[in-house]
Amino acid sequence: MSKECPFWGIILAGESKRFRESRGVHKALYPLEGKPIIEKIYKAILPLTKGTYIVTPLPEIFSHLEIPLIVDKGEGEGPLRGVYTALRRFPRIFLLGCDMPFPSIPLLLYMKSIFFNKGYDIVACRTRGILQPFFAFYSDTLLPLIEENLKKKDYSLLSLFESCSPFVVEEREAERFDPTLSSFLNFNV
Repeated sequence: MSKECPFWGIILAGESKRFRESRGVHKALYPLEGKPIIEKIYKAILPLTKGTYIVTPLPEIFSHLEIPLIVDKGEGEGPLRGVYTALRRFPRIFLLGCDMPFPSIPLLLYMKSIFFNKGYDIVACRTRGILQPFFAFYSDTLLPLIEENLKKKDYSLLSLFESCSPFVVEEREAERFDPTLSSFLNFNV
């Protein structure tokens, strides 16, 4: 990986009540090819990053894995608190949901080039008309905005896009690097 543009991989692993109730296990630990989904994600992006971590309010669920953990102490503040926790530690992150086991490395690298070469606060994709905040780059320039949103109890990651300088990779462009858009498939049922 290039030293000029280091970033950290963050696998966000918050609550999964609905999945756990239907399948009996946290979605990140659901087996895929004999291993938990989260291990597949970790191994896919680790070589590209300066380091990859699970950010979670549930460290006891993941402590048996050989993946570094960062404890997110926000209760009821959802993924926004997880992003805040990661950005307080690292200046630039690539965020992935813990239930998205098929990240396209070519798409990630394309987004990385935009993020580092153009100086956006966020680089994310839009597929089927929906922004995809769980496969995206985020900058620590967002910290004041996130703090403001947390104070206002606005916990939506999508609200960040309205108040900063984002770059959105549209679906047709994303398909050049990820023809099946597998990066956005998730196990959240």
